[in-house]
Amino acid sequence: QATQFSTVALQAWTKLAQLGAFVLIHPRLGPFADVGAVEYAGSMGWSSTPYFWLMFGTIVFNALCPPILLAQRNKWLSRDSVLFLDAALDVVYSVGFFCVMVQNALFGVALPTGPIEVASLFMPVSHIVFVCR
Repeated sequence: QATQFSTVALQAWTKLAQLGAFVLIHPRLGPFADVGAVEYAGSMGWSSTPYFWLMFGTIVFNALCPPILLAQRNKWLSRDSVLFLDAALDVVYSVGFFCVMVQNALFGVALPTGPIEVASLFMPVSHIVFVCR
């Protein structure tokens, strides 16, 4: 549970704040070829808010669901399903955030250099490796 809590807290602290700022600055998105050349507004492109709400929902779901599943009496629900769920949510944390940032040419955010940001990038990946062992 300690790694679960630290993963959720780290993702909320680093990636949720960055996605919130990204959605605030770029409310509409277009294709990769237009990055830096065209700023979409009005009804052009697609909305960037689902990226933020997907990450927010994943963080809330990851904070609430494993403790509920671990309290179940059924062996599959209390052990195996928690592993699959945890690995899937960690994939959303790491791959989802990385793809959104790279798609919008924010390579400095996708591949950070600060210690906390690097930990928030690699902690879900290492968690997936240890869960799937």
